[in-house]
Amino acid sequence: MSNVKEIPFNQIRSWVRSESAKGRNMREIVAKLASSRNDVQFFL
Repeated sequence: MSNVKEIPFNQIRSWVRSESAKGRNMREIVAKLASSRNDVQFFL
């Protein structure tokens, strides 16, 4: 998984899609994103 902190905010959606296309579990992707950045909020 690439360094989530270096991805520009406006490219997060495409990064998530590309990680998902690689076969990564969506829960794992979102957990990594949420734990690595403070500019992204998820409402579950």
